[in-house]
Amino acid sequence: MIRRDAGTRPRFLLRIGLRQSVSTAAHVRSSGLTAERRKQMATAAPAALPQRGRPQPVPSPRCPRYPSLDLWRGVACLSVLIYHSTLYVSDQQPASDRAGERLAASVVAVTHRMWIGVPLFFVISGYCISATADSTRRRQDGLRTYFVRRVRRIFPPYWAVLILSGALVFALEIPFPGLLSDGNDGIPLPGRMTSWQWLGNLTLTESWRPHLFGGRGMFFFNPAWTLCYEEQFYAVTGLLLLLARRRFFTAAAVVTGLTLIVRRLSWRLGFAIGTCLA
Repeated sequence: MIRRDAGTRPRFLLRIGLRQSVSTAAHVRSSGLTAERRKQMATAAPAALPQRGRPQPVPSPRCPRYPSLDLWRGVACLSVLIYHSTLYVSDQQPASDRAGERLAASVVAVTHRMWIGVPLFFVISGYCISATADSTRRRQDGLRTYFVRRVRRIFPPYWAVLILSGALVFALEIPFPGLLSDGNDGIPLPGRMTSWQWLGNLTLTESWRPHLFGGRGMFFFNPAWTLCYEEQFYAVTGLLLLLARRRFFTAAAVVTGLTLIVRRLSWRLGFAIGTCLA
């Protein structure tokens, strides 16, 4: 027969009670966290569900910028620069048989094909503008946001160039006439340009303003004619976003086809559409 001490049973029961209390507290804590987690999931679930009656925006791409486009912009820029550097040099083969002269004429002939950089610029711009319009459509931004970003992108730098060019002309061309002219494409004096010509230059509408309001077209900054086409790209794209937001690319393809048809017909009817001012 085993003899038990009087104090053994209370200590044994105390140990069992402590173990049960610890396990019960741990169970309560774990069950409490689970309940809290379930409550969070229950409250967060309705927010994740799409709301009926409201179109859900399509997620935008992670990296909308492509570094290769900057490379092609550089290639187009260098092409135009090289083209203008030999613009007035004849590419006809010399009558002599000197190898150096014939090689130089061949190099000049190649540089005269570098105007391809301008169409390349337009292709890149068309792609970037279409990507911007698609991003605007995906984010469901308003048309005002699109135009504000386009105007802020193109006009402030252009106006800064106009101001600096005008100041340079006043500082050099007036005291030294002919200094900034090469005999072929002179820089017009700001005071000799009409108010209509300045309005067309400031608003980048000088490429088509004379066709509507008459007068002679004149660019103070000759390369600005490319920005006129850029502005027209922006305007047409904004119009497509307004009229055919959900079928934007289909509408863009239709407008492109109609543009080619109208341009072809204009040549046959005797008036050219799409030519730039010299």
